Amino acid sequence: MGASYATLTLRDNERLELCLSDQGFSVQRRQGFAVVEVEPGEEQIQRQAQGLSSCTGQPVIAVLNQDDERLLLWVYVDGSQRHFYDSNPMHLACRVCSYAEFSEGAVGREAGEMAGLLGVPEKAKALRSWLGRRRGLGFISERQRHAAIAGLLGLPEPFPTRAAAG
Repeated sequence: MGASYATLTLRDNERLELCLSDQGFSVQRRQGFAVVEVEPGEEQIQRQAQGLSSCTGQPVIAVLNQDDERLLLWVYVDGSQRHFYDSNPMHLACRVCSYAEFSEGAVGREAGEMAGLLGVPEKAKALRSWLGRRRGLGFISERQRHAAIAGLLGLPEPFPTRAAAG
């Protein structure tokens, strides 16, 4: 099993330090972005992404990699969840689940909006492909999927210190 990790990624700006003060997060600044390493946990990362996007006024991409078996991705804009993605094949195929409004869109039409938020709308088709691809078709771990998605979106490589050490 791989190591779990959770990150919040956003464009670096002057409000970031103020928004993160007294929270003790590890922040790596790369390629004009800030990658904030947080404790893995679905509720915690969503709460932190919501607060950070609201405080900084920047879109925040929250990623939770669970033991390299499942990749969860949220996009928050102005404190509101705009996208949710879950690499679990059962989740991707669920059309009647209560969360379907978020998951179907992330793999379909909203991949374009996600790419647009980060200034790379021309990458929407490739992003849609990586979001909907089953493991084994071009990658063997969710860490590799995360790296491919980050590269498409122009984000820094998503390998936090704790996961690399684990």
